Amino acid sequence: MIIENGNGEFVKEHTFNLPFSPPIYQSVLTLSNLKVVQNLAESSRKGSKVGAKLSGNIKEQRVANDVSQELLSILAPHIQEYIKFETEQKKKLTPKNNWKWGDFDYNQLNFSVDGIWFNYMTKNEFNPLHQHSGIISGILMIKVPEDISQEHINISLESNARCPGMLEWVSTGFGAGFHRKYPVEGEIYLFPSELKHQVYPFASDVERITASFNISEINFGKN
Repeated sequence: MIIENGNGEFVKEHTFNLPFSPPIYQSVLTLSNLKVVQNLAESSRKGSKVGAKLSGNIKEQRVANDVSQELLSILAPHIQEYIKFETEQKKKLTPKNNWKWGDFDYNQLNFSVDGIWFNYMTKNEFNPLHQHSGIISGILMIKVPEDISQEHINISLESNARCPGMLEWVSTGFGAGFHRKYPVEGEIYLFPSELKHQVYPFASDVERITASFNISEINFGKN
């Protein structure tokens, strides 16, 4: 279920999907912003390996060489939209007599990124069901060959749940269920860090590049 579509204060074109209780934010980076992230992905191919710290069954997982202010500025509007949505939803569900938070100026939002890493995923590699640390987790789809989304057509296999290369979120709490989709190049997703998710393997002889990050601290500066 899409609850909000294209009417944001900081990012006009975005959606909030609520297939279960935790929200999943989805938007698309501008072409110029995507180019910045793609360049960083290329320059980080020789960055420190982090596979031993991650759950991905992926040979090449590297830390970003430089988390620049430019990159943080690209992420900031999306994080502002996510925090605003979450906060306003809580306000609606809390009786006014019990509402003790003041009004927030989302332009004064500060956040801390706890690491950004790149996944250079090739055929047969996958990410098993897992969750992240921090408060909010994000995924950037940096390079997504179309071959992957066409596998269910081009590679014959009988199944009622054909899902090569798909990204899936799984909730076991209130409103338990799953949300599965084919990622598209340039998309960004934000969701609660405790929300479990996984990436299915694909068979095409291509490389898909994604970036993941966690937001570990959120606060508002003084007006």
